[in-house]
Amino acid sequence: MADSTPPDGVPSLSRRRLITAAAGGVGLAGCARTLPDRGETRVCGTSRVGEDDGSDLIGTVDVNPGDAAVLVVALDREAEGFEALDRLLVFGPEDERLYTVPRDRAEGSGGPRRTYQQALGPFPQNGVVRVEARDAEGSALDSVTVEFTCYAETPTAEQ
Repeated sequence: MADSTPPDGVPSLSRRRLITAAAGGVGLAGCARTLPDRGETRVCGTSRVGEDDGSDLIGTVDVNPGDAAVLVVALDREAEGFEALDRLLVFGPEDERLYTVPRDRAEGSGGPRRTYQQALGPFPQNGVVRVEARDAEGSALDSVTVEFTCYAETPTAEQ
């Protein structure tokens, strides 16, 4: 799709280029895991979608490679709302609830972060998920949406 040029002569960005430019300002996290027994490297990349709501309870949301694509949510123990946290909900792109991850009450101290993991499914895997932290009454404490892609790289004969 080409950029359009209005009568004033100043080119405007196409929607795709505007989204790409905006995404360039958003952090992209990624990781890889080599599986020698399968002769492949599994790679996942994750980027935050949308604006931050100002809460810092959900610190990071990543998708990591393994036998399955694994959603990893790191919570800040010192953030407002951490003590009230009852569960994490994971929603798909159509706002359908995919998973409910209950809070582990026997979590101990373990530093400033508390990490929860949820398998998303086998490789390859890609999509958009929203993670929402809720209290016992069902009120949202924080929410983060990420887009991710996970794929396997198999070395070619030349490598």
